[in-house]
Amino acid sequence: MGGGVFNSDDRSSLPLIVVNLTEIIICGTICNVLNIQCNESSPRCVISENAYFEAAKLFQILSHHARLCILDELRKGEACVCHLQAALNRPQAYVSQQLRVLREADLVMDRRDGLLVYYRLVDRQTERVIEEILGPPGEVEHIAACRCPQCELEAGGR
Repeated sequence: MGGGVFNSDDRSSLPLIVVNLTEIIICGTICNVLNIQCNESSPRCVISENAYFEAAKLFQILSHHARLCILDELRKGEACVCHLQAALNRPQAYVSQQLRVLREADLVMDRRDGLLVYYRLVDRQTERVIEEILGPPGEVEHIAACRCPQCELEAGGR
């Protein structure tokens, strides 16, 4: 390692403290996302069997692209089924089926306003996981194909 050249393939040349700090940061992020009590003095947190089970259930739900898209849209704010249908470009029955899975997992809640049903994300843990994966939520997009009152209002204001 002469001349100030660092060989990134030679992990043994990294000071031990940097390796441990990296492990602690990774561990802390995982523990924070999964809502697990983290032991910051050691990168080897003890995770209960139940925490693994709950994390696996959440990851199974998030592994479906349509549900992930729906949750990503809902972290921007409340949305009606027709808005989610337009955002995903999928039939209403398909979107409703995915929303049922999310509702049964207590990740979203619905409210009825006349003929429209609105959904919102209610699980903060899921929101943190999605933010770790996809980054911060974008702006609410008003979709031309959507006929919900929010999108109609936006379309009329253009």
